[in-house]
Amino acid sequence: MAPFVGMSHEIFTSIIGVILAGIALGSFLGGYIADRYNSKYLIGLLFIVAGLSTVLSIPIVASVGTKVAADTLGISLLTFSGFFVPAVALTSIGPMVAKMRLASLENTGEVVGTLSAFGTLGALIATFGTGFVLISYFSVNTIILGVGAILMVIGFYYATREKPMGVVPIVGIALFSVLPIFYNEPCQYKSAYACIHIDENEGGGVKLLVLDRRVHGAVKIDDPIYQHLQYTKVITQVIDAIKKESLNAIHIGGGAFVVPRYISAISSASKNVTYEIDPILVEVGEKEFGLIVDANNVIEVGDARVSLSKEKDNTADLVVGDAFSSKAVPWHLTTSEFISDIKRVLTDDGVYVMNMIDVEGGEFISAELNTLSEHFNNIKLVLPSISRTGTMNQIVVATNYNFDFSVSDDAGLITNPTIDYEYVLTDAFAPVELLTKLK
Repeated sequence: MAPFVGMSHEIFTSIIGVILAGIALGSFLGGYIADRYNSKYLIGLLFIVAGLSTVLSIPIVASVGTKVAADTLGISLLTFSGFFVPAVALTSIGPMVAKMRLASLENTGEVVGTLSAFGTLGALIATFGTGFVLISYFSVNTIILGVGAILMVIGFYYATREKPMGVVPIVGIALFSVLPIFYNEPCQYKSAYACIHIDENEGGGVKLLVLDRRVHGAVKIDDPIYQHLQYTKVITQVIDAIKKESLNAIHIGGGAFVVPRYISAISSASKNVTYEIDPILVEVGEKEFGLIVDANNVIEVGDARVSLSKEKDNTADLVVGDAFSSKAVPWHLTTSEFISDIKRVLTDDGVYVMNMIDVEGGEFISAELNTLSEHFNNIKLVLPSISRTGTMNQIVVATNYNFDFSVSDDAGLITNPTIDYEYVLTDAFAPVELLTKLK
């Protein structure tokens, strides 16, 4: 779903809701059918339906995904089209098996309890096995196809034990099962976090990093000093104002590794440490964007919150926050607790630069400015110098000393933001995606 609607809390909420709706309807229908038409043949057919609909979810999501918007309704429709039928079919099997196992009312509790226990155990094995093992070795589509194939094999086994299945249904199922072969994968690279595409049609030797249909970086391979995007122009010009021969820089989020490459280009003695949660992006950086990993350019694959907590106090001259999950900054990288940790690792004359996306004067930017003001006493906000309608990149520069910098007219406009928002973002309350959407 990420190539079409990105990754957000709305997607996870929608998936959980659709699956629960499918479980509810499947349990009802399964109980109704069990009292009237129960048989192993029917159970086999339901396994086949579940497997076939699982396999077909790949082309269905691809087809529907290009026609819906990445809003609440679009996400819900996309989730429903892909996952509702498999959930209904699988859940309806449980009541039918329970009915077949019940020889008398005397062992009702044992039968129902055993089926419930094994069903939950299977769900746990699937959850941990997929999240910790399968997703590390196989693509999502491969896992879906594998699960669908296993369900259909089980279905054929049970169905054909009762009576032979005709040629026509077998051929029909086989034809539908191969439809995903003709599915065109929209992702040039695919990771557990994003659909990754490299756009080389920008011209001038510039490559764009596109994650879930959004541009997240632009690189000119043979000229790391050149900045194609407005927001990286601002960040690099802020860096230019730091009067040090070399920098110890920490980068929260790698993306196309534009800023680390810039720092290395202007000061070979500087050291960059980049926290990037997606190992595939690191591979893409090396393959597509000229990223060189060495002693002065260290990549730590993992969550930035965890990685930063291991850094020593007062060691970083610069921290650059440029991490995004689809269209929003991950909430746990915006809170007062995290900002406190950034302040801890910065030197007394250290600089924190953060890239955010919101409308001008938006709820998220206001809340984050208020949060930053809890830890920094000198805060500047750089807005785009051109059109400022709709959502846009806005760069916050925060220090605890009088840090003077300037940006070119084509890069941005430095402002002294008004900080009077009603609350601070904390680990207990940081609805970043919701605030970003308030326009």
